[in-house]
Amino acid sequence: MLEAKFYKPVVKTLTFMKIPKTFVKENISDKELERILSLDKYNNIFNKRIDHLLSGCEEFLHSAAGIPEFKYKLGEKIASNYVYNIEDLENLSMRILLEQPWSCADNLGFYFSALINKIMKNDCTIKITTSTNFDGLGMYLEKGNLIISDNAGSFTGKGVTGEKMMILGDVKDYLAYEMKDGIIVVEGKVGECVGYQATSGELFLNELESNIARSCEAKVFKKGVKIWPLYHRTFGIIDII
Repeated sequence: MLEAKFYKPVVKTLTFMKIPKTFVKENISDKELERILSLDKYNNIFNKRIDHLLSGCEEFLHSAAGIPEFKYKLGEKIASNYVYNIEDLENLSMRILLEQPWSCADNLGFYFSALINKIMKNDCTIKITTSTNFDGLGMYLEKGNLIISDNAGSFTGKGVTGEKMMILGDVKDYLAYEMKDGIIVVEGKVGECVGYQATSGELFLNELESNIARSCEAKVFKKGVKIWPLYHRTFGIIDII
């Protein structure tokens, strides 16, 4: 378990909740708290299993380096030490959002992906609540459904082999990198190199302001209309017409 110094939260009174107090950072607005705490699965975000998963976050951030594959393998190794369930994983993401114990935690997406893939089943849905652009969320997802409640970082959906991902915010670069199958839906904006080396699957995008990688063999839809492979081919990328 992490030392207490990492988690000395500020007590903030919530007039809109039946519970009198919760532990949050001062820079979390009441409106954002109301949205988070209104979720059915907010209960019990402070327990020993989640404390252990948080210690795994600390270990991962201390050691994570190199290419995405190395980071994911490290996440797998750390995840193998813990016993947890879907509710624990969803509550872990909310607890990180509320406490914000690290100033820079973009790499945590690779750790989360390893945690998700360890317990994900075909009929499961996991919702990750985050205001941080976690890189690598949904990496190697092959079962179930993953919902990301806000923005996501680079390499989101890397190597996805099936099922469905939904991102309710924006996504940075290399969405669906090496995607092999499945469906990815993005409600916000998308960064560069969409679908780089993707061999199959479907991408449903709301806004596309950059380029689709020439190597993309996945089907791409913008606001329900198929736009790839209908683009004009140029050298290296596909120009938006």
